[in-house]
Amino acid sequence: MAERRRASAGEEETAYLRAFASAARPTGIELGFATRGKDWSGDGADDGVEVYITPRDSAGSAMKCPGSAEVRLVETAGGFFKSPQVVDKWVISPDTLRISWNEALFPAYVLPLPWHGKPPAAGAYDLVVEFAPLGAQALSATRRIDVEHP
Repeated sequence: MAERRRASAGEEETAYLRAFASAARPTGIELGFATRGKDWSGDGADDGVEVYITPRDSAGSAMKCPGSAEVRLVETAGGFFKSPQVVDKWVISPDTLRISWNEALFPAYVLPLPWHGKPPAAGAYDLVVEFAPLGAQALSATRRIDVEHP
């Protein structure tokens, strides 16, 4: 009898932990309005992109949660048969993501991402962000940005 009660208590605890984990994971992400090409050197040319990633819970509130991210700058198709091309790509580790949290007026992970090589040509690109919360399905968002060069 005591063994049956312990099993029942264990099942209740497992159900509680599953419900808690489900409530504590984000249901979507938002890319902040300041996500764009960024000129850190002041020479008029973008040196990379600055990305603001805000995970949101089911109520729409910003939430800090462990995870990793991948950011891609994509040149959209120029014609019917031309497929989109990845121009630059950044993989953000859980440790980097953790220390990039900014608890300001607009809470978000703030990621300054410099170009890996030669800067892309000036123009409009899609910035595709995939955020993978720990133990949950990856979430994605896309924002159209302009890359500037003098």
